[in-house]
Amino acid sequence: MRGEVKFKVGSKSHSLRFTANRICDLEAHSGRRIQDWADELSDESRSSFVSLRTLFAAGLDCTEVEAGDIMDELGLEEVGNLIGRALSLAFAGVESADTNAPGAPAGKRKAAAR
Repeated sequence: MRGEVKFKVGSKSHSLRFTANRICDLEAHSGRRIQDWADELSDESRSSFVSLRTLFAAGLDCTEVEAGDIMDELGLEEVGNLIGRALSLAFAGVESADTNAPGAPAGKRKAAAR
């Protein structure tokens, strides 16, 4: 699916994707623009666990508690990387990035990580 970042936690597959509807819901419920979220994520002095979990939950289309449980398994750095990739894909028009794709060409992995 377009703009999707797939990943696994244990044996369970997940898909992180920032669709127009998910972004609109996030902005409507938080009162903040998506760019504000992205700016906060990229500035460690401004970012918080709450913001990271809220953004992750929006991209996963799950509850914040479920997102927090997945964060515990992945670690904060990996969660930040996944969110960054998914946001880049949402605005770049790239088709998808499967972080579990075995044998994917290095060029495709590199492009998806931007």
